Amino acid sequence: MDYAGALGIWSHKLLCDECLDKKEEERQEDCSKCIKHELKPKKIDNLAFSRINGNKQREDDTAWKLEQVGELYKTIVMRHYPQLSEQEKKDLDEFIGLRLNQIMTDMLIRFRWTTKEDMDKARSKLLGEEFEKKKII
Repeated sequence: MDYAGALGIWSHKLLCDECLDKKEEERQEDCSKCIKHELKPKKIDNLAFSRINGNKQREDDTAWKLEQVGELYKTIVMRHYPQLSEQEKKDLDEFIGLRLNQIMTDMLIRFRWTTKEDMDKARSKLLGEEFEKKKII
């Protein structure tokens, strides 16, 4: 049985500022400014993500959760792109820091904690219809 093949590659795209400001259906699929990573998360990544989300002592500390998820994402990216220069690593760290909400949402979906549809419903409920119409993140 091909378990590794069944897991597949996570083609993850971090949106550029221009795409981030557009409605989801208006974004270009092949935008050259967006950053696309081809990643293959491991079991340990899923467990680390579970520890972050399941931490009862910090369940109301959103900043801590986002920081931890950002570090986890950076670890996954660095494992797949070890050839990055020191400047590229610094740039990656900065860019991740500015896309923490997107990364958290995408990881919740990737690690099967929720679905895109459920995230859309929750976002709409939390942020209201006007914000939802724009479909940011």
